[in-house]
Amino acid sequence: MKKSSLDLLKIGMFLLGISALILSGIALHAYLRSLNEEPYSLPFYAYCQQGNIIIQANQDLDNISVYDTKQNMFCHFNQIPRTSEELCDVNDVNSTMFVVESPLSKKVVSCYLPEKPLLR
Repeated sequence: MKKSSLDLLKIGMFLLGISALILSGIALHAYLRSLNEEPYSLPFYAYCQQGNIIIQANQDLDNISVYDTKQNMFCHFNQIPRTSEELCDVNDVNSTMFVVESPLSKKVVSCYLPEKPLLR
């Protein structure tokens, strides 16, 4: 009786070892597969700073436009090379929301202009 209980213990430990090897193989496969995939990135990033919309290109862009909410165009760029930036001045505009649009993507940018101090 004692010998059979040891055999069951050895078989159980062997099965646990095999399952640990299988799980580590699956985890390694998923990790290596994630390394080969390119991370998703937007074609451009746009933000507002001090009344200017700055457009950073993550890839070569063509026909980029900046509109307000009423579809009035403020800036248009025929081409922005990859890793470059362009600047669109929206200081004198009453609107605070803008749309930066390219054929590949569209982004909404909020631009809160600083209030001018009151002179006393």
